[in-house]
Amino acid sequence: MRILLLTTTIDVGGAEVQVLGLAESFARQGHEVHLVSMRRPRMGAERALEAGARLVDLGMEGALGLPAAMARFVGLVRGIRPDVIHAHMYHANMLARLTRPALRVPVVSTAHSVFEYSARLPQLGRFRDLAYRITDPLGDITAHVSREGLERYVAQGLTPADRIRLVDNGVDFSRFVPAEGEREPGPFRWICVGRFASMKGHADLLRAFAQVPGDSTLQLVGDGPLLDEMKQLAAELGLGDRVVFAGRQFDVPDRLRRSDALVLASHYEGLPMVLLEGHGTGLPIVATDVGAIRDVVRDEETGFVVPKASPDALRDAMARLEGLSEAERLQMGRAGRAHVQSHYGMDAVTARWLELYRSL
Repeated sequence: MRILLLTTTIDVGGAEVQVLGLAESFARQGHEVHLVSMRRPRMGAERALEAGARLVDLGMEGALGLPAAMARFVGLVRGIRPDVIHAHMYHANMLARLTRPALRVPVVSTAHSVFEYSARLPQLGRFRDLAYRITDPLGDITAHVSREGLERYVAQGLTPADRIRLVDNGVDFSRFVPAEGEREPGPFRWICVGRFASMKGHADLLRAFAQVPGDSTLQLVGDGPLLDEMKQLAAELGLGDRVVFAGRQFDVPDRLRRSDALVLASHYEGLPMVLLEGHGTGLPIVATDVGAIRDVVRDEETGFVVPKASPDALRDAMARLEGLSEAERLQMGRAGRAHVQSHYGMDAVTARWLELYRSL
């Protein structure tokens, strides 16, 4: 098939990483893949390009660049003549839908979070929901990565129930290998990977971690608008050297391997890629009960699932996990890896997408 994957940008975020993984997988299977980014990529797409995908940057910077980006996209699609356009995230979904009348190519729109906007901007949320509702007839199928998100889209009238599909994220687990017996001795090492935005619940995590007894450490990987605020909060809580703000990094698989457990304190999510990657690396996980997290983290079996926005519950779960024996933690990690490998392998996910594309 000739597949065009359209994304808002290419970056280290979970949705962007999923798009790159799909591009690589499709290309390795012999399909002609065109990867189109609306904005200039903030990271490379080497693995997808090595597999044979072709990368195009529309060069859009800000809302004023939308008309030019739309014109470039229409010309690009007319030249490529793809069998399907598969857009990911709000801005790309809107671009694909709005240009559909001029292109007459099947359009699939994927949402990667229950709410594709910040909780601090409810007015923006209402506008985006309205935009999804109005433009829905311009697309063919909407897809969501979590059942909670799918149910919200139907309940809020963003798309009818017969025009939306649940399709999980997928991971190439060959890149995420457990490090049993290889970790250096020392304090218990937690890792949290995610953008510093209100939805990720970093303030809850820091308050919880400040009350976890012992000398364990917490590495926070990522950047974002709340980074400085969280650094100040960590200082106020007296966390000192126990918390490391690692910034934006591209070696997440290695950092997971050097950790003992993964923690996520999000207030809402879709299907976080880092949970699949963490379990794929054999880590037990503590995470909040939002989006599809409970489908990934089996409570009491592969980690602990706690209510969102509850630092006390998060603290208790982290302390409980630290208190387990190494053998018990390894068993949790092995169970987590077995679970995600059987349900979220990239080959199975790309097969589902190809089946959907062909149906259009």
